[in-house]
Amino acid sequence: MAEMTMISMAVMAATQQSRSFLEAAAGRKDLYLEEGPLEEGILEIGTLGIGTLGIGTLEKADVIYLPDYSSLDFRQVRKLLKAGKHVLFGTMGAADAGSLKALAQTADEHGAVLLDHIHLAFNPCMASLKTALTCLGPIGRIRLHSCEYAFCCEGLRISPVRPPACVPPGGALFQKGADCLYPLVHLFGIPEQMDAQMVFTEHGMDAAGTVRGYLGTARVEIVYSKISGSHVPSLIEGERGSLLIRDLRNLKEVTYKNRSGDKEQLVSFSDEACRARELDRCMAFIKGKCSWQRQLASSIQTLQMMDEIRGHRNLSAEYTVSSHGTYASAI
Repeated sequence: MAEMTMISMAVMAATQQSRSFLEAAAGRKDLYLEEGPLEEGILEIGTLGIGTLGIGTLEKADVIYLPDYSSLDFRQVRKLLKAGKHVLFGTMGAADAGSLKALAQTADEHGAVLLDHIHLAFNPCMASLKTALTCLGPIGRIRLHSCEYAFCCEGLRISPVRPPACVPPGGALFQKGADCLYPLVHLFGIPEQMDAQMVFTEHGMDAAGTVRGYLGTARVEIVYSKISGSHVPSLIEGERGSLLIRDLRNLKEVTYKNRSGDKEQLVSFSDEACRARELDRCMAFIKGKCSWQRQLASSIQTLQMMDEIRGHRNLSAEYTVSSHGTYASAI
């Protein structure tokens, strides 16, 4: 019997999702893994001990998991990819579409795998949600919410966002809005006639916002906030019924509501089941069973939509894949 090849993975477990992802990996026979906190440029890699982020220290680590793009800077991630290391992001993998395309180009040129938004893209509820859309008939309204009370601040002002407005990364659009934008783009595409408004702090950081637009005849409304919570579920409404999603960030269940108001829970998963499925999918990409370039297309479109909301409309840069065509053909 052929000996199983072990893959080492470094996990920077800075969030609850990344910690449960770490736990899901603990029982796998094809992985050895240990949590790797980032402290003053120090990262623990697999079972190799502590070392700097130099390529030499990372030589024996096959996969690096990072919660989001802010975990390491762009140059550090690119250095990992140039060394052939597979990089997985729990949520957003870059601050703009151009940066993600550049990372993807580097990964493709050096035989590495780059994946982001794995906690949404590979969540088992996402596949069920996509299948359930066929039960709704023509879609009339899409309302996606991600609101959580994270801080209190004074001096708030509400402003429409118009090009060439510059909204810096790190605010509510990046931390909460992305929870809504990725499922929207992944399931439906980028809306037309977008109108965005944001609530800014006195220091210029966005604290909350809304985005409205249309997908054909369907009205789209996105609400996100770091200064207020919400118990209103996200909603996808069609002629024959609606789909209710309680929490997009921690997607674990999808409920169908018919026109009579009767509800039926379509799927429900535990945190453990979600992380295990996400890890299964990641390993399939790493082992070359699926095309990660095609999977990353939704992420690039999401960042393009975010760039447009922020007033950065230079979307012409095209990532060319040596053996897979271009991202334009993969979308």
